[in-house]
Amino acid sequence: MNNIENAILNYMRSDDILAYQLEGNWGTGKTFFIKKFISEMNDDKYIGIYFSVYGYDSLQDLKAGLVDPIISEASLEGKFIDYYKKHREQINTVNRVLGSTRLKSVSSILDIISNNISGQVMENTTNIIIFIDDLERLSSKIALEDLFGLISSELLERKRYKIVLISNSEKIASVSYKSIREKIVGRSLQFETDFNLVIDITQKSLSNCFIWRDNEWLIQIIKSYLFDDGRINLRTLQTILSNYKFLEKNIDFNGTNDIVQQKLDMCKSLFLNSLVVTNELKAGKLDSNNLSAISDLCNSRTFANINIKDFNNEDEKIPKSISSKIIETYHTTKIFNDYIFYSDTVNDYIVSGLFKESGQNYWENWYKFFNLTEYVVPELVGKLFQFDNLTENELKSIQEKIMVEVVDARFPSLEEFISVYFRLCQFNKIGLLLIETKGDWRESFVSTGALKKLALQEKEKLTNFNMRFPIYRDIDIQSEDYNWMQQEYENIESQYKNIKYEEAIEAIFNEKLTSEYSIILNNVGIDEVLKRIESENYIDKYILKVPSSASKLFLYLRRNYNFSRDENSVKSIINQIKSGKPSISDKISLYRINQLLSFLEGIDEE
Repeated sequence: MNNIENAILNYMRSDDILAYQLEGNWGTGKTFFIKKFISEMNDDKYIGIYFSVYGYDSLQDLKAGLVDPIISEASLEGKFIDYYKKHREQINTVNRVLGSTRLKSVSSILDIISNNISGQVMENTTNIIIFIDDLERLSSKIALEDLFGLISSELLERKRYKIVLISNSEKIASVSYKSIREKIVGRSLQFETDFNLVIDITQKSLSNCFIWRDNEWLIQIIKSYLFDDGRINLRTLQTILSNYKFLEKNIDFNGTNDIVQQKLDMCKSLFLNSLVVTNELKAGKLDSNNLSAISDLCNSRTFANINIKDFNNEDEKIPKSISSKIIETYHTTKIFNDYIFYSDTVNDYIVSGLFKESGQNYWENWYKFFNLTEYVVPELVGKLFQFDNLTENELKSIQEKIMVEVVDARFPSLEEFISVYFRLCQFNKIGLLLIETKGDWRESFVSTGALKKLALQEKEKLTNFNMRFPIYRDIDIQSEDYNWMQQEYENIESQYKNIKYEEAIEAIFNEKLTSEYSIILNNVGIDEVLKRIESENYIDKYILKVPSSASKLFLYLRRNYNFSRDENSVKSIINQIKSGKPSISDKISLYRINQLLSFLEGIDEE
């Protein structure tokens, strides 16, 4: 039994004629606790009734609302309820006769019922304790004095009920609250959540989830990050648990079914992500409008790009980013840092309720980071943050170890790789890049093919450098360092696009023109396609041969008829085909070639 249960039970069994008050901040679990207390009451003399004043716009409606649970709950072996059911029509008749004054007194309605029940039943009627909740949410249309008058005169004095008021007094606006409270409240107690209640809520919600296999870790995380000196917002906790439960059920744990520890580790990552983002959302720090502000946290484990704009910046007037504040608040313990992994899939669901494609990319992205054997980069980069506490040799040693990882391309993503580069650029700007190399230190990022290897692992993301890495555009580094990496990236991007472009043109002739290739060709335009066909070996390779693929090009051009065309390229293609046409004797191939020529000549004449 905790202190709150003890105090309420003592009040119930006392001769106290005043109300008892339970104080506590919103979300701390007062209501949850009281409802649980009522459901588990095992007292032969009392029966508990819960009632909230929230939602009533008049004292008359509030009285009516209070009568219902008393009639429904306060019965001895069903006597009140049985009577109410049997005499409902009589009670309704009384109500119609009384008209607008029918509920002038709560006790009068109860008296109508109780006076018609045998004396023997009433002598044995269980005493009633009413828990009146949400005083701070009382409608402005109802005077607090009137509510307290009702409680005092009708419930405490006339019916001799026990009353427990549940409130957050800091939110009660009435200036007369303190003075009128003293007249009806005898004792009060500050509500503090028993952590056993937190454990109970968590177990009931997640006991059937996979993560419960390590419930000790789960409870420790909740205690460390949500339970503050006896205070916890249970609404937030319940939302976190609900969000996690949905995600564990719907995320595709592809490949982990036979590896229990791996699936459990992934569940821990999922829970931590849910905890952080839900907590920030409930605190009003995150919403759908600024969710993109924490995209730099996603699909990463080094978090090296976080705070990168604040590097060596001591101006306290410049606000820190949301991501920076999250790291300072949550990334503080080993049991958190060992598993944290943020995902756009998770964040979108928590903030906006969007959940696409069963989160199929979550497992793939998570696995890249947690399957690297002895991935030391996060630890090394973390030490760079504390360079003020290092000796010159220690800083040099850390930077050299990072460069070994760079040369070996031991990174789960290009984003991680690029973030480390720009972190080193910052040290270069302030003269603390201590790496000893024969040439340009930057060459280590490309000389062994590390940059290209990582970039091509994520070919679908090879887009404009500034668009892909916008966070680095305004950081305090030497412009030549930024331009160097941008140029190297764009060289790889250009090479890859050229390869895909060639594949797309080949696809025109071999009937493998997928939607991906069609998009590539549409982006470059028909003029560029014709230039490539005219200037490279496509005419000899596909058109002036047997069997000819001229009809494939004809069909493609006809579908793209509305595009502008380069007259010079069209004329050149016509001339090349006419020049090589005499060497073709196959009639079907000649038919296809003539069909294409006729179409091209029609274009040329427009």
